[in-house]
Amino acid sequence: MYKKNVCILKALLITIVVLSSSSMFAFSEEDILFNDVLTIATHSNLELLMYTKDGQAKGYCPELLNRIAELKNLTIKYKIFGPNVTTIEMAKDPDVDFVILSPLFVPEEIKNQCSNEFYYDTYVSITQQGEIITNNDIVKIGLIKIHTIHEATFKKILPKCEFVYYDTTEDILEAVKNGTLDIGLSSEDRANYLLRSPFFTELVLNNTLAQSYGMALWAVNAKSSAYIPIINDGIDLIIADGSQRIITANIRSTKYENSLFDKIYSHWLALVLFFVVIALLVLLYIKSQTNNKKLIVVNTQLKIATKKANAAAKAKTVFLTNMSHELRTPLNAILGLNTLLKDNLNNREVAEDYAEKIEQSSKILLGIINDIIDIAAIEHGKIKILHEVFNVKENIHMVTEMYYNNCLQKGIKYKALAKNIEQEMLVGDAFRLRQILLNLLSNAYKFTEKEGTITVNISEEEISDTHILLHLEVKDTGCGMSSDLQKRLFNKFEQEDATTVTKYGGSGLGLSITKNLIEMMNGTISFESKLKKGTTFSVSIPFEVAGPIPLRTTRDISKLSILIVDDDIDTCKYLSAVTRKWDMKTDYVTDSHAALKKIENKIAIEKEYDIYLIDIKMPTLNGFELVTKIKEIISSKSQIIMMSGYDISDFKKQTQNLDIRTFLSKPIFPSELFNAIICNLGDEKYCEETEYRQEDISLKGMQILLVEDNTINQLIAKKLLESKEALVTVANNGQEALDSILNKKIEYDVVLMDIQMPVMDGYEATRRVRAINSDYSNNLAIYAMTANSFKSDIEKALEAGMNGHIAKPIEPKALYSLLANIFKKI
Repeated sequence: MYKKNVCILKALLITIVVLSSSSMFAFSEEDILFNDVLTIATHSNLELLMYTKDGQAKGYCPELLNRIAELKNLTIKYKIFGPNVTTIEMAKDPDVDFVILSPLFVPEEIKNQCSNEFYYDTYVSITQQGEIITNNDIVKIGLIKIHTIHEATFKKILPKCEFVYYDTTEDILEAVKNGTLDIGLSSEDRANYLLRSPFFTELVLNNTLAQSYGMALWAVNAKSSAYIPIINDGIDLIIADGSQRIITANIRSTKYENSLFDKIYSHWLALVLFFVVIALLVLLYIKSQTNNKKLIVVNTQLKIATKKANAAAKAKTVFLTNMSHELRTPLNAILGLNTLLKDNLNNREVAEDYAEKIEQSSKILLGIINDIIDIAAIEHGKIKILHEVFNVKENIHMVTEMYYNNCLQKGIKYKALAKNIEQEMLVGDAFRLRQILLNLLSNAYKFTEKEGTITVNISEEEISDTHILLHLEVKDTGCGMSSDLQKRLFNKFEQEDATTVTKYGGSGLGLSITKNLIEMMNGTISFESKLKKGTTFSVSIPFEVAGPIPLRTTRDISKLSILIVDDDIDTCKYLSAVTRKWDMKTDYVTDSHAALKKIENKIAIEKEYDIYLIDIKMPTLNGFELVTKIKEIISSKSQIIMMSGYDISDFKKQTQNLDIRTFLSKPIFPSELFNAIICNLGDEKYCEETEYRQEDISLKGMQILLVEDNTINQLIAKKLLESKEALVTVANNGQEALDSILNKKIEYDVVLMDIQMPVMDGYEATRRVRAINSDYSNNLAIYAMTANSFKSDIEKALEAGMNGHIAKPIEPKALYSLLANIFKKI
């Protein structure tokens, strides 16, 4: 029955407020929504009346208002403001319905918007004992910042007063005590509470500026004013029920609790004497124990030094044990397979198999050595992060293409997807970016079995006009990690257990190196892993934007229509977003049969699509089967682009009869797609140039000076170069190389220079060649070919006058490509 009466009362109030068109507020009937949630604004500390603790409103006001809310079926929440915010500013806050203040200080024109008063107090003055102040005195008065509304009243009593503002009443009383202020102003209840402190015993209440006032709720808008009758009814009920008990409980019976400072202040002389005695005793004790303490310090230092020495020795033993095992494992395979190879030279098939395994073991051994070098470089601060412009597309493709082939041989499904790529030209260290991705892929590849899946996701996030965050995610369905390993994953030499080392190999350095490199690039790395379910590594690295790749725009594609067909919805959304930025009319579907239906509907309504972008690997109908059906219903004008997350060279033979001109490998970047569309429309100059194929490289007639003191290395390098028909001259040290160049019997096209050699090293030999200062000596291409592979070694080679650096052991493909490019420019 009570709630029914409340609802009737609310409805009556709504009617009254809506009909009051003469009100100072303009509103419509739709503006008044009784959701029974009222927001009351207050300052963070109205001292004993209301204050905040642990973010919650406490004190007399909240207790009273919360009881009213319970009685009237309302919900009240409080919005707390700082001491420098005025009452008017609080009232203007759009979230606020009511402000707590005295009706004496509400603007005259809206006084009728206040509730009944629910608390009464007197604003009093506080002075030093015996202080007498007259109306003509020039006095300084202390006032809390939030009580500036009292100024006008006090000005009438003391016309020559000057106001000084403070955050709390305690600050005001302290200023009165030390003579900074003549009078302090405060609520009588608050003043009575604080004057119980021994620190303020010389201060007294003074009735010079006493003024009584009551506190009420000021409704700040028409909607909240409609609640005034409800709140007044609640106030009357609470007051009739004995609100004085609430005041007494919260304010007037509050016992003053002496703080530690109060206690010290009251007994300072006794405390001083106590500490003097303690200090004397301590000095005597220190003096008596000096010799013993020195002995203890010496013994402690010896123990610490011994502990550190033992720990260092243990760490060295662990390191050597781990490295001995990791280096011997592939080395044992190389030596053993080499013996078997010599025994089977007449059996070509068996010999080739052994040779392939020797190469694999050698690469494992090289990887471990590189990891050791990287760890050493990181710990000695020798790794520096480059700040150079690079193409993220080229670097990502370089890594993913490498691991696609590895996964194909192992029977692992490999996917690489790009999303939200806007900037392809970045500034940073491309080599370290590749190393990070290679390490993560190597880890995923190592622990993923046949028929598993490895997925690489690349995306960008703009963080400013000049910088982006490059996100790399490498996800596998491998063996996963135990919770114990996850806690120590990025420590050096950490692996699951001995079984893991035996089964999968590896030094346990890769992830430690990766984490260090990412942090040096100001990036982050995280992971999620479940045992026997797989692992996902997520990396975010900031890069500076070098500027967009200029898209070739001689042909307008803005009005062309394109249909994207891919069973991966994320790829569809990403590619459609890219093409729509070029104002292309874009549709996408995730199913081959849906694609055919989409094409038929479009032809029936208007015309066919200009471009079809079709994934090769799809369920039901694959890309080739779909293209065959599409060509039966479209004209020859429409162009088809095929895309795949797999090696597209595997599919080109299958498309000879389908007239497919353009293929794209995932992840697909915007510039690739743009050029493919232009190329597919018939502009040959926009088609991507093919890279050198190793079988096509010929160095016939190229004069190469090979400077190498090790006879085995001479033999290997000479045979590799001569296999591509290069003409090779060998020098055993830097002096022989210099003499050969000075003799001018042969004009060399390139010099491959070792560094550490007897008689004269490679740096000195290069400096002397450049010192000849002729066109030939200045333009001669000299490349360091050395096992010294730190960045500082590369910088030192360049400072000596070399053109570049080739690391040993030699990677034939990289060497051939480099020399082919040099030969092409000669």
